[in-house]
Order: sequence, then C-alpha cells, then structure tokens
Amino acid sequence: MNLKKRIFALIVVLAIAGLAAFNVNVNKQKNGLSDISLENIEALAGENSLGDCKYNP
Repeated sequence: MNLKKRIFALIVVLAIAGLAAFNVNVNKQKNGLSDISLENIEALAGENSLGDCKYNP
C-alpha cells in the first residue's frame, strides 16, 4: 500500500513538472510586449523633442 502511494506521488510530481516546463516553453514563444506598450514606444519614438528643448547650463 505504501508503495502505491509513493508511485502515485511520483506521477503527480512528474505531471506538475511537465506542465510547468510546457508553460515556460509556450511563454518564451510569445512576444514580450503588449499592444499598449508598443503604442507607447511608437509614440515616444515619434516625438521630436530635441528641437523644442532648450538647455541652459
């Protein structure tokens, strides 16, 4: 009886580890930036603030 519990526990642990590894692999394939982040980057890149900036040392 004790051996069956150990085998079952081992199977559960291996299943959880397999699902975690699969999840990591899926997340690596996704793009890390959301749409709102990309829009913010494009907005900041589109600004031409160098001509309006006045630097007085």
